[in-house]
Amino acid sequence: MKIMPFLWKIVWKPPVVVVALLIGSLGATQAGWSCAELVVNAPLMGPIEDFVTGIMFTVGTAMTIGPLILVHRIAKPALYLMVPILVYSAVCRARGMALPVISTRRES
Repeated sequence: MKIMPFLWKIVWKPPVVVVALLIGSLGATQAGWSCAELVVNAPLMGPIEDFVTGIMFTVGTAMTIGPLILVHRIAKPALYLMVPILVYSAVCRARGMALPVISTRRES
């Protein structure tokens, strides 16, 4: 009787962690991109663009923090894998997408 709850935990937790990692990675990429856009384009953006980019940054941050809280509640050891992946998504992937924007701003 004690084996079934253990097996049930093994069955449902890994897919939930994987989906949370994918959603968190997308959110981290959006937050990193929006942050880079705010830093690079701040002098060129109008107040509406600045507001919309700030909202997108907030949504991306929420999409990153929400899955982290969920994984912290259900599978704490998975955070050792999830946090570096999310940091990579926020910094490196967003930087790679921002490079064309930065290079066009330097040329003009």
